[in-house]
Amino acid sequence: MSRPAQMPDPDAPPSVLVKTFLRPYTYRQLTGHAAQRGLTLSELLSLLADASLQPVDGTRRRRRGNGSLSKSQQAFQENPDDPRHGTVNGYNNLRCRCDACRFAISVYKKAKS
Repeated sequence: MSRPAQMPDPDAPPSVLVKTFLRPYTYRQLTGHAAQRGLTLSELLSLLADASLQPVDGTRRRRRGNGSLSKSQQAFQENPDDPRHGTVNGYNNLRCRCDACRFAISVYKKAKS
């Protein structure tokens, strides 16, 4: 005979899963912080998880990289006679978005799929 599933009690001691994934020192530190604030360990962990998902300054997360071009990328884009224009390398690595480089990447992606 199977037993019905029960919802965990939020005021119950932390589950075994929390203990098994944390080192003993870390577990003691977290339970101490929770006790100082009058929270259960699960409440403290949920607050920490919510805080880690929010950007610090309230802005959107930036794309990878700082958005500026290196000197070699700038030199490449300023020279339209460079033989690397119209290549996948020019589009991906050198961040060129000229017509020839965009065409090269579109052909590459079509051939790949």
